[in-house]
Amino acid sequence: MKNFTVRQFYEMKGKDFVLSIVTNQNTLDKVITEQNIDRPQFALSGYYHKFQYERIQVLGETEIVYLNSLSPDLLYERLSEIMMHNIPCFIVSKGLSVPSQMEYLANEYKICILSSRLSTEKLYWQLAKFLRECFSPNLSMHGTLIEVHGVGILLTGKSGI
Repeated sequence: MKNFTVRQFYEMKGKDFVLSIVTNQNTLDKVITEQNIDRPQFALSGYYHKFQYERIQVLGETEIVYLNSLSPDLLYERLSEIMMHNIPCFIVSKGLSVPSQMEYLANEYKICILSSRLSTEKLYWQLAKFLRECFSPNLSMHGTLIEVHGVGILLTGKSGI
């Protein structure tokens, strides 16, 4: 599998990642095209130069506490700037609540916010493993492996020859 929607991701891994949908259902149609994950700490602080917006964005306790510390005007400005990009989705760890402005803007820009009850570290590494497996190249072929004097030999060809 190379590309899949946030909806397909939610249906495949919702139970494994203990996910719930925070935003409206119409936000689940974005396509995940990147196997890497991003934690948008610099973008949240206003530095957008190297923002990897095409990746799934993971928000942990540090990011949520930071967002909650911003004034309402600054929070709206930063989130608007981030959400103008084609972000597939945000996943918030530890079941943390996002600021209401973030939920509102995500619905406006049709960017899904998912909430996971997993710790940030566990979510990050399990998600990285899942995405790596989904985006890894693979090849299926018929063959058999034999050992001759300690050397492995792979014989390939049509089945039954």
